[in-house]
Order: sequence, then C-alpha cells, then structure tokens
Amino acid sequence: ARVKKVAIMPFFDANLLSNFDPLYAGPGASSLPAKMFDERARKVLGDRFDLIGQEAALESLKAVGVDYRHVTGAWASAADPEAIRWGMTPKQALESGRALGADAVLLCAQGQYMRQKGAPVQAVSVRLISVETGKVLWGGYSSGQPGVFSRGMVVDGLLHSIAKEAP
Repeated sequence: ARVKKVAIMPFFDANLLSNFDPLYAGPGASSLPAKMFDERARKVLGDRFDLIGQEAALESLKAVGVDYRHVTGAWASAADPEAIRWGMTPKQALESGRALGADAVLLCAQGQYMRQKGAPVQAVSVRLISVETGKVLWGGYSSGQPGVFSRGMVVDGLLHSIAKEAP
C-alpha cells in the first residue's frame, strides 16, 4: 500500500546519543539539521505525503510515555550529556505514529565529525517504517558538509530520494 501520511520523529544525535529537542529555539538551534529537515521536507515532500512535523510527534511521544527532558541551553550543557539525554524506542515511535494517524514514521539520525584536514562532515540517515507492520519500507543516508556550509544539500539529497523511491 502507498504511504500517504508520515510522522517525522525527533532526530537522533549520534554525537550526544540523544534526540534533538524540536522545541528548543536557543543558541545552536538554527543550525540543527532537525529544524532544517522539517522545513525542507515540507517543500520537497509536501506534494507526496501529508507530513506531521517533529513538534507534533514530540507531543505524541510524551503521551505514550517517552522520558522527554527539555533543558534550556541544551548545547551549553553538552559538557554533561546526561543533562540533556532523552530518547525513544522504535516501539514508542510506532505507537506515537499510530496515535497521530500516520501510515509510517520517519526515523532520522545525524552526526557531525571532523575529517583529517579539519573540514566538518555531516552524515544523515533515515528509515521510513510502517506503523502497521513495523517493517522498514525505505532507508537511505547521505553525507557531506553540514547544512550551514552546503546549503542543505545533504538533507535535500535524502528528501529527493524519499520522494522518488519510497512506497
């Protein structure tokens, strides 16, 4: 069956082993790929899917019992990742997606690291998972310079792949 409604779950940050906080708008938030992903997803995938953004997904996740811990100044607290660490299980993401009336959830993870010559690299991976069966319907990844430097090409490449290849 063709997927019509997709809930974008909060991004997982591989560096801090935590989900990004879609409600945090403080220092560092403007460069978070999660924020950019929601905005770009609406432009690239809006004609293909009815999208539920990360803020609505977070509210649904809290309703199914996810231990959400918002900390003001999250990036300033990065010296103590436990202070900002929170996350969800795939089971909770699927339960949340069902509660939102979605056909599938989009689980996203990203990490940033430095190459040998000091150039930053961003890697983003996504999995589109059926809320009915729990099976992965589509998956992909992209890497390159972080969004600020590449004008979002890492994320855009994934979004265009989803639009073209996802069921």
